[in-house]
Amino acid sequence: LHRERAAAVRDEAQVRERLADCLADRGDVSRAVAEYERASQLYGPTPAGQELSLKAEQLRARTQPVSQH
Repeated sequence: LHRERAAAVRDEAQVRERLADCLADRGDVSRAVAEYERASQLYGPTPAGQELSLKAEQLRARTQPVSQH
């Protein structure tokens, strides 16, 4: 049962990652960031989870307005 649950969580994380990729491609940045973050949470403290967390941060940073002082 535990193995089945882990597989279901991994599958959901993969689907959310693909959704985030599609949303980012369409320019829906806020939703893409949210999906990357959710997928990262599902993967947990794994290399895949860390990679998605970084993707979310990079996407968020690219869309932040540059302050002009």
